[in-house]
Amino acid sequence: KAIVAGIRRDIPELHVFGEPATSVVAFGSRTLNVYAINDAMSKAGWHLNALQNPPAVHIACTLLVSEETVRQFLSDLKESVASVKAQPLLNL
Repeated sequence: KAIVAGIRRDIPELHVFGEPATSVVAFGSRTLNVYAINDAMSKAGWHLNALQNPPAVHIACTLLVSEETVRQFLSDLKESVASVKAQPLLNL
């Protein structure tokens, strides 16, 4: 729930698909290359799963995910979005 809320509140370039009822959160972008965002997240140490039709990425969380982990994930996601946004050629 914290990841969904954080994306919706703090990262307007992204949107969450649906209303996740379990521990899997999928998100995409109408303006940025979500696969480039996924690549940037990989460089930050996150291993997310790419989806297609529509282009998206998802994260699956377990009970071991702490509040600090969620904060770090959202911070890294925000930085990844900013990095991709600053490189227009990644968004063609």
